Amino acid sequence: MGPHPAKKLPGGPLAGPSTRQGEFSSKQLNSKTSKIDTLGPKEAEGSPMDNSKNLKGSKKRIFWLTSIEDQRPKLKILVDNIEIEGMVDTGADVTIISPKSWPISWPLQGVDMQFQGVGTLSQIKQSIRWLKCIGPEGQVGKLRPYVADIAINLWGRDLLQQWKTQINIPSVSGSSPEIHQTPNKNFKLVRECYQGQIETVQAVHKQDTAEADNLVLPQGATAVNTTTALPLRWLTDQHIWIDQWSMTKEKLQALEQLVQEQLEAQHIEESTSPWNSPVFVIKKRSGKWRVLTDLRAINKIIQPMGSMQPGIPLPSLLPKEWPIIVIDLKDCFFSVPLHEGDKERFAFSVPTLNRGRPIKRYQWKVLPQGMLNSPTLCQYFVQQPLEIIRKKFPQSIVYHYMDDILLSDSDINILERMFDEVKKTLPCWGLRIAPEKIQRGDSINYLGYKISVQRIRPQKVQIKRNKLRTLNDFQKLLGDINWLRPVIGLTTQELSNLFQTLQGDKDLNSPRKLSAEAEKELALVERKLQDTHLDRIDPKMACILVILPSTHSPTGILMQREDYILEWIFLAHKQSKKLKTYIEKVSELILKGKLRLRQLVGMDPAEIVVHFTNAEINSLWVQNEHWQRACSNFLGDINNKYPKSKRLQFIKRTNWILPRIIKGTPISGAPTFYTDASKSGKAGYKSENVSKVTESPYKSVQKSELYAILMVLSDFQEPLNIVTDSQYAESVVLHIETAELIQDYSELTSLFIQLQQKIRNRSYPLYITHIRSHTGLPGPLAQGNNEIDQLLIGSVLDASEFHKKHHVNSKGLKKEFSITWQQAKEIVKQCPTCSLYNQTPLPTGTNPKGIQRNEIWQMDVLHFTEFGKLKYIHHTIDTYSGFQWATALASEKANSVITHLLEVMAIMGIPIQIKTDNGPAYISNKIKHFFDYYNIKHVTGIPHNPTGQAIVERSNRSLKEMLNRQKGSTKTPRDRLHSALLTLNFLNADEQNSTAAERHWIVEKTTELNQPAYIKDILTSEWKMGNVLRWGRGYAYVSTGEEKLWVPS
Repeated sequence: MGPHPAKKLPGGPLAGPSTRQGEFSSKQLNSKTSKIDTLGPKEAEGSPMDNSKNLKGSKKRIFWLTSIEDQRPKLKILVDNIEIEGMVDTGADVTIISPKSWPISWPLQGVDMQFQGVGTLSQIKQSIRWLKCIGPEGQVGKLRPYVADIAINLWGRDLLQQWKTQINIPSVSGSSPEIHQTPNKNFKLVRECYQGQIETVQAVHKQDTAEADNLVLPQGATAVNTTTALPLRWLTDQHIWIDQWSMTKEKLQALEQLVQEQLEAQHIEESTSPWNSPVFVIKKRSGKWRVLTDLRAINKIIQPMGSMQPGIPLPSLLPKEWPIIVIDLKDCFFSVPLHEGDKERFAFSVPTLNRGRPIKRYQWKVLPQGMLNSPTLCQYFVQQPLEIIRKKFPQSIVYHYMDDILLSDSDINILERMFDEVKKTLPCWGLRIAPEKIQRGDSINYLGYKISVQRIRPQKVQIKRNKLRTLNDFQKLLGDINWLRPVIGLTTQELSNLFQTLQGDKDLNSPRKLSAEAEKELALVERKLQDTHLDRIDPKMACILVILPSTHSPTGILMQREDYILEWIFLAHKQSKKLKTYIEKVSELILKGKLRLRQLVGMDPAEIVVHFTNAEINSLWVQNEHWQRACSNFLGDINNKYPKSKRLQFIKRTNWILPRIIKGTPISGAPTFYTDASKSGKAGYKSENVSKVTESPYKSVQKSELYAILMVLSDFQEPLNIVTDSQYAESVVLHIETAELIQDYSELTSLFIQLQQKIRNRSYPLYITHIRSHTGLPGPLAQGNNEIDQLLIGSVLDASEFHKKHHVNSKGLKKEFSITWQQAKEIVKQCPTCSLYNQTPLPTGTNPKGIQRNEIWQMDVLHFTEFGKLKYIHHTIDTYSGFQWATALASEKANSVITHLLEVMAIMGIPIQIKTDNGPAYISNKIKHFFDYYNIKHVTGIPHNPTGQAIVERSNRSLKEMLNRQKGSTKTPRDRLHSALLTLNFLNADEQNSTAAERHWIVEKTTELNQPAYIKDILTSEWKMGNVLRWGRGYAYVSTGEEKLWVPS
């Protein structure tokens, strides 16, 4: 049967084939038979009914024939070990099997085609795998049958032609060989299960002619990739050849024997691949040899697939009392095929002695040991038949991890049926169950656990102390213990000394030894391994999360109310932050417990039980952001009703959970202390009546800041308010009261411990807050901070460091650090960079300027070649305040001028008037339209006379000097420019001790001088009486009563 329109499906007679492969037993054909006739070998090669040739002296061979009668010629054959009956139809192009006969575990794919001659068939499918079909006398064929809804299975010509089947039509005389029944001696052998490897074929394109073992893909069928193995992704296609190294004669003989065994098992095949990886053999303790391939070079060019199963299933999620069956797959990797296109990359060679003959080369057909993605491919392959089982038994449990499979159900009968289905399905995928590793009963070992009817225990673990000598030994031991912690429930504090053995030298072979405390902890681990257990879940009860306030860090338990502990949960021993409050750790553990339960059962806990009073819980909802993040989307109940469990009573608990001494608001009536430290190694404090400055034992400023607070706590026991300009010190004090400190013997930890003890031993409360230093703001807090700054000699050093970074002028240093004029001038004088630009500074502006901000701006373009393409620096300055802004652009055309002006106006505001030179861009129509749009008056100076632009020209020089002073960093041009503007606008000060930013943004009422003066009118040479409102350098701003104007002095 086939898709071609011309094909019909008439029934056809069947006669014996020309070889023994085509023999059919009369019993199988369900037809009348006659006696045996004999033919010679030559006749066997031609028509079996040709009796004209001389048979004398030839060897006798037997052929079975059947005659056609009313009954259909039916035949039972073994299709991949499953016996299926169908009708022999020589008019059918292909074999079709009804869905009723098709095993549910055999994978199918849809095809886009129609069959002619059998009516309308819908949902035609085809087998994904090539199936082995064995006839009644051992005939073998391979095909991918079609599956359609027909009344009877049809064995088509795609199978019969592989069996060399022939049709015999008797002569006119009606003579034909006489046949009689004879028992089929080979029938028993035929019925044995065929345990071969899964066979695969490469993908074929829809337009290509696809042939496999003489089977032509039916016309109209959709060709797809029929391989059952996932292809690997390669980072390169360049061949890798690593020569095989030499072996001893003993190892070479062992390798040859192992290769022969792998050939017979069909795990490898002969190869001429341009790839090669070396192999080696090792002798196991049993005395047997094992072959391994060095795939390190190959693994480097394989794209990792990633893990499909990041962890093992938790056995405590198996419901109580449910029976269990555990099976183990035999040689799982060797049951999983490699993709056809990947085989050649896993080739290897068997060397010869003295190169006496060509080497023999082979390549792996199955997953090789040591390949990067072998575990993932194995998991992917094994899960496919198990998914069929899961769909057939949706209420049952099927756990799968690598080659370990666990089956469970509440009904033992359903479990047995599921097990039977697994035994039938897995062999169809080439997977074999190890009979000796099938486990049943009330005590089962699975993935390192011993599972009983109600409990889970770890399997016996023997700790060999005599082998604990190096860092590597202890790392492995603690890795195993950490893996067991969710079962045995050891808190972080109970293992702290064991964890401490991992500190120190990073060399894996560096020596380690157990301390007395670590020895006690190891003994505790051994006792826990013997005594503790988890409980199997009760499906009728809700799961809850219990948080225990254990020392060092809290401990979490996923459990059920009737003392059923499912898993212990812990935070990492080494925290990402040095200091965490206990409530922060509790919140982190709540998040971890909720996430873990979602992973296990797909839902949040019904309750969260914590060691807080109801009032404390309400307070946490209001005040603590960590608690809010952890519990904000939790819809269950949060309470303090701990389950009645003896196992929870042995956990050592901490008393420091919520702060007691540190308060969140200032303490009324308590003295206020200001603390500070400097880079020069000084630390001190100051209050209204007392002050103290001393040398700090710490080189770090942050540690010295903490030391200053420690001094206050040591000297004064009454209620205190502390003000510090260190955010770090404030944060430490706020967290340290309830933090559990790790004993790592560092200088900082020692300081933390002293500080924590001082706070916890206090009887009176403490409040601490942070203030920004050097703000220049009024008020007693800023004054108190400035006073402690003055007490520290390090102010000059701080000012010097500040100048090295920003190259501020002496007035700015004096204002920022409250140092003397002499100290500020000396810092600038000693700067090697600023000494190159030590010209006498002039007051801002030497020609008429605005009398208020944004009245008159001056603008120019400065060329600075160090900026490369951005060498055109458009520069604007406000003539009143001296505030300036610059933009580094790629041109000085009108578009760039507009870009600069928009940026300046976004920062400084819109000016009334802008004065520029007569450059082409400034006098262009585009700029004129821009000024008209924003109602800005544009004034230009005298052509080729820069004195009219004296203010901006002077500022150009100052900007270029500042860029050169701050040169040497790896900043971008725009970053360098902004850094220079920061210094010029916000840090440098003038004679009035104000910065350009303050003059521009802080609007102050200016008092006019109103000094009487004579004013000469230049046009008429007449002198007039007027008043001087403001003096400039060489100019004065005067009023004549009629007008106000700038005139030269």
